[in-house]
Amino acid sequence: MTDGRTAEDGSGLVPTSSISAVKGVLNMLASLEPEPGDRVGEIGTGTGYNTALLCERVGEKNVFSKEVDGTLAARAREHLSASVLPRRLARVPRPSGRG
Repeated sequence: MTDGRTAEDGSGLVPTSSISAVKGVLNMLASLEPEPGDRVGEIGTGTGYNTALLCERVGEKNVFSKEVDGTLAARAREHLSASVLPRRLARVPRPSGRG
């Protein structure tokens, strides 16, 4: 995923997100050991895939996810609303400095 802006060749200008391999995501979540009712904060919603898995495990009301990229946040909100849970997805301003 990119920042949504386009260069003359039609490609995005700045990469802002990627999705990890499904096995990697599942291993990460298994290591986290989330339990129903746990409260989870996620930085970098991306596609919303991990957010949806967390919501399924701990409950929609217990997950708060932030995304700095407005285009990604909008897409994640669409993905989540088509499945479960957009209510606690926030877009936060991009920090002024990078890195």
